[in-house]
Amino acid sequence: MADSRKRIALKPHMDRIREWVETGKTDDWIADALGTSASSVQSFRSRNDIYRRERGPREPESVFEGVLDHGERDGWGLWLDPSIAEDPIWKQHWAGVEAVVVKVAEDSIVLEADGGEMARQVVRCRERLRLPGTTHGRRSLRPSF
Repeated sequence: MADSRKRIALKPHMDRIREWVETGKTDDWIADALGTSASSVQSFRSRNDIYRRERGPREPESVFEGVLDHGERDGWGLWLDPSIAEDPIWKQHWAGVEAVVVKVAEDSIVLEADGGEMARQVVRCRERLRLPGTTHGRRSLRPSF
């Protein structure tokens, strides 16, 4: 389906377009704001070297408490507040995640979902040992023994 919006001169809006792009607005959003097509905005940005920059980490949309288990008894682990199970972002993106990749820096620890071989190994291990995903009311990102 062809976009029926009219083509307009975008050059008078260059500063606003740069600002919108820097704040993360999409070509569709910019096109709606200016009354033109997204393809016109994309072409204009390309011709005028207006590109999206790599953005830093986003502010978290939800914040929960967690506890690091330093391995004194059962091995290393991460315990999350049980209320995370009710969070819509958790439900949509994390509830079914079985394995994560852990990235450690001086001031942060980042968890990323791992859908690869590590996830398959965790599932096989749980099936073999018949381990639950929760222990003592807290969600565990590692099997607890």
